[in-house]
Amino acid sequence: LDLQRSTAIVRRHKKVFGGVAILGLLLGGVGGFFTPPMLTSTALVVISQTPSQNSQQAPSGSSGIDSTIATQVVIAGSDPVIAGALPHVDPPMSLEALQNKVTVASVGTSNIISISATGKTAAQAEGICNAVANSYIAYTGASTSLAVHAQVRVVESATTATGSKLPEHIAIFAVLGMLAGAIIGFITALALGRS
Repeated sequence: LDLQRSTAIVRRHKKVFGGVAILGLLLGGVGGFFTPPMLTSTALVVISQTPSQNSQQAPSGSSGIDSTIATQVVIAGSDPVIAGALPHVDPPMSLEALQNKVTVASVGTSNIISISATGKTAAQAEGICNAVANSYIAYTGASTSLAVHAQVRVVESATTATGSKLPEHIAIFAVLGMLAGAIIGFITALALGRS
C-alpha cells in the first residue's frame, strides 16, 4: 500500500485509530503513575594518595595518575565494595540489584570520583550512595595490596536526590503510550481496510 492509500484507509477507520491511540495514552499514564520515577544521589570521594602514586612519583595530571584513578573507579564499583554496603542498605536487596543501582566515574582529570545511586525515594538513593562510599573507604583503607590501598575521604556526602517529578514522569509515559497506541491503531486500521 502506498502512503496516500494508507492514509485514506486510516481516515475511513479514524474511530479505531483514535480509540487505540487514546487507550495507549491512558495506559501509558497509568503505567507512569504506578512506576514512580527513580531518583539519583551522588557522593564525591577524593583520593589523597595511593602507594602506587608514591612509587610512580609522577607529576599531577600524568597518565600514571590517570591510571591510578581509573583503577580506583573500578575498585569502588567492585563486588567486595558493593557487598560491604549491603548490610547498610534499606530495603535489603541482592548484590546484583545493588550493583545495578550504583554508577562510579572519575570527575574530569581530578583525583575525585563520583559514586551515584538510584532509588525509588530520595532517602533510599542517598542511603545507598553513602553506604557504598563508606564501604569503599573502609575497603581501600584496610587493604594491604598496593593496587587497592588508598587514602580516601568523602568530600561531599549524598544529601540531595534528584530526578523527574511525578507529573512530568506520568506525562512522558502517557505520550509514549499514545505513540505506541497510534502505531497499533494505524496497523489495525490498515488491516481492517484490507479486509
